[in-house]
Amino acid sequence: MPHAPYVPLRNLSAYSLLEGAIAPKHLASHAKDLGFPAAALTDRNGLYAAMSFSDAAAKAGVQPIIGTTIAVARPDRPDNAPLALDWLVLLAQDDTGYNNLCALVSLAHVDRPVQDDAHVTFEALEVHAEGLICLTASGEGALARHLHARAIGHRIGERHPQLDDVGTGGRQRFEDRLCGGEVGVARHYESDEGRTALGPDGREAVGDAVGHGSA
Repeated sequence: MPHAPYVPLRNLSAYSLLEGAIAPKHLASHAKDLGFPAAALTDRNGLYAAMSFSDAAAKAGVQPIIGTTIAVARPDRPDNAPLALDWLVLLAQDDTGYNNLCALVSLAHVDRPVQDDAHVTFEALEVHAEGLICLTASGEGALARHLHARAIGHRIGERHPQLDDVGTGGRQRFEDRLCGGEVGVARHYESDEGRTALGPDGREAVGDAVGHGSA
């Protein structure tokens, strides 16, 4: 694959209802038009368009990267607390990773109370982490949530040790395959988040900014 300063790693197709608007085959052709050597498809809690996107990308000469944006239940909450979710982007690195993606997406939909939104647990991630590259999902992930809470806490003198737990847990589960702070690129439109930037060194690398696309 030729070097490129940026490869889009978070793209939602029309299969992510109310969010994505682009057909998988058009995502592949659009990536080619923009000169990207590769592009990822990361629909929410699903691999619905993986085959059609892969076929179209191969025909277009674009390397398809298959992934998902998956909901993860926040751990260590009281038993009577309502379900709270953060998001992670998982990308298949190899066949083992793709099999683990399939397993996690299946668990998200069938291994949960029927009244809850689709999600997985951190325990499931530990079992199925091999072969997966993990992105922190920018503003939708636990890391950004804790960074934001810590920034507010500094103003009023609070500490947030949970931030260290998030980073340490991610490194333990995904070893050298956890990406986010070094390469994450995100555009925020909320006034209280727009000043937060990840990747302060400005290094050119792959990016995880969300792409919704249009038909």
